[in-house]
Amino acid sequence: MNTNPLRCAVIGSGAVGTLLAVTLTRTGNDVVLLGRTARSGAPERRRVRFDAMPGGRTLQIDLPVDHRTGPIEADIVILCVPCHALNDVISLHAGLLGQAQAVVSVQGGIPWWYFSGTRGVYSGRAIVALDPQGVLARTIPPDKIIGGVLEGTVIRGDGNGNARVGLVLGDIDGAVKPRTERIAAAFTAGRVQAVVTPHIRTAMWRTLLADVAIQPLSALTRSTPKEMYDNEIVRGKLAETMREAITIAASLDVMLGTTAEAELQRRGTSTHIPPMLRDVLAGQPLEIEALTGALVEIGRMTKMPIPVLLELDAMVRLLAHSSAGRTEAAPQHATRDRFSLPA
Repeated sequence: MNTNPLRCAVIGSGAVGTLLAVTLTRTGNDVVLLGRTARSGAPERRRVRFDAMPGGRTLQIDLPVDHRTGPIEADIVILCVPCHALNDVISLHAGLLGQAQAVVSVQGGIPWWYFSGTRGVYSGRAIVALDPQGVLARTIPPDKIIGGVLEGTVIRGDGNGNARVGLVLGDIDGAVKPRTERIAAAFTAGRVQAVVTPHIRTAMWRTLLADVAIQPLSALTRSTPKEMYDNEIVRGKLAETMREAITIAASLDVMLGTTAEAELQRRGTSTHIPPMLRDVLAGQPLEIEALTGALVEIGRMTKMPIPVLLELDAMVRLLAHSSAGRTEAAPQHATRDRFSLPA
């Protein structure tokens, strides 16, 4: 029995938000799963299946999605929405975010707060691509923010969800604080292994390194990572993009200790549809700013040569314009009816 439950609000009822909300719920924490838009009508439900339980059991948990915008009390808010939806979330839940003791930011790519809590020439610098009006910076004080990086795979299909993931958490000032260790312990108790690091930005770069190449190019070519890896020319373009990202990270004193070739070998066998391609196929907005948009801005800021990232960013923006509202079939050799999040 949980004698000291967390009071949590998880904003974003996609695969990641659902997984994290259910993980905390199943160990007795007080959790509300919030949709990122206001909506009336019958409540939705989300489901996650936990396999390999003791005794060979399978545990399945359903959780309702709350779309209210009225008063909600929570000590911890977990943001699981893409960058382009954050301003809408702020407008709906400013009160909740303002009174929370901690805000865990679990977005892909570069987060809006990247230079907050850092030292050096770029300390406190805003990334305009991510927070053009400064709304996020004004609404969520840096001392509340805990960075989060999901490592592994979340798969949903036919209304169910499977998860094989880990979660890396870290305060953005590099301290290891009791609140963050308590949140990590709650996730680990719920079978999502969570660790706390004083180097959360390094963990983000390790995931971003592949995503900034694989996601846009998969969307542009309508191909899975394996199909791109098997094509020598496209594999070369993936590697060039990753090398530019490694150079940008190094200019910010983040040494990743890997190469583009090693990352391609690690990620190149996947037949799942990356998130940006999935959004293209569904006619949904694309997550551009947290990937190519932010890296182009930081590359210019640090005066690094980024010709490939500039090309990729321009092409994916044209794609976003032409694909909006149009649906397409999945690639022929993709793993169907499922998707995987960045590993």
